[in-house]
Amino acid sequence: MPTKPPTISSGPATGWMLDGACLNLWWLPWIDNPRHVALDEVRLMRRTCASCPVLDTCAGFVAEQRVTAGFWAGRWRSLWALYRPDRPAAAKKASRVA
Repeated sequence: MPTKPPTISSGPATGWMLDGACLNLWWLPWIDNPRHVALDEVRLMRRTCASCPVLDTCAGFVAEQRVTAGFWAGRWRSLWALYRPDRPAAAKKASRVA
């Protein structure tokens, strides 16, 4: 039985994604394993994000949703990145423990 393809508007507030510079560059490896992505593609994705009109909204979405995979708001995301000390939330949490 065929299933309905996912839409951008499903889940948390994602309507802003329709204005993303990446929307028409679906062929880039936004969700591939970073180890298998060519440097030229990474550079193009970084340039795309740098010129994106919703970059700040995207970064906020990534932080709020705790995104742990893919290329979002100009950089690769991972579970490890959620706990890096240079993140304000992680630094605040670490200072409470110390």
